[in-house]
Amino acid sequence: MRLAGYRYQPTDLIYIGFKELVEVVRGARRAAMDALETARVVFIDDIHPQGDPAQVQIVLHLLERRYELGRAGTFLTTNLQTSELGGGDEMLGRRLFSRCAETLLTIDFSNCPDWRQTVKARRIGLVEDELERRIVLCATRPGRIDRVGFTSPG
Repeated sequence: MRLAGYRYQPTDLIYIGFKELVEVVRGARRAAMDALETARVVFIDDIHPQGDPAQVQIVLHLLERRYELGRAGTFLTTNLQTSELGGGDEMLGRRLFSRCAETLLTIDFSNCPDWRQTVKARRIGLVEDELERRIVLCATRPGRIDRVGFTSPG
């Protein structure tokens, strides 16, 4: 009842990883594919066909279907170069690239800092800071066993 009054419904936005998309399609879940084709906005994260042209066909089919239905809100992410998107099939790769060029806006993040590396560096920094804090704490309390089980010298 509460959701009925909202302008956007839960199925208006679908976020799915590429691996999950392939599983949905191969599992012949027609209802899931219908939802992907008709949702207002669809995000498909981390396209990586790993040399399997059948996986590229899935993305191509979905793009074509959404194009036919006038569903412009399609977002694809990948860290692959366009030449690698065909899954080893050069003609299929060109077809996918052509469809993407017609229906999508390409945003190239290759000259941007890698978010994963930035986060990893922050996490490592936090761990190092915590280790330093514990070492200092142990040095001020000789013979104390801290929470991680290290006994300080003393």
